[in-house]
Amino acid sequence: MLSDILIRPIRPGDNPAIARIIRDSLTEFGANRPGTVYYDPTTDALFELFQQERSAYWVAELADRIVGGAVSSQRLACRVIPVNWLKCTWCPKSVVWV
Repeated sequence: MLSDILIRPIRPGDNPAIARIIRDSLTEFGANRPGTVYYDPTTDALFELFQQERSAYWVAELADRIVGGAVSSQRLACRVIPVNWLKCTWCPKSVVWV
């Protein structure tokens, strides 16, 4: 049930599970190509990356298992994600990997 999902800030030990979810999602949609976060080393260190000011990464947990993650903010995601490769003219308010 949705009410059983816990949304919480990312923790250091979450990095491997979130990286796997992101890469599995990109593979599923054929987006596991050079130039995407699939190959970006920061995908394996999201906890560390999102310790920067004005950035946040959230983890979705169900039955003590990580099932997704999201970037969110009051501003557009492309303006708060602390990565220099993300250049966009339009971004949603949140980016979700499930």
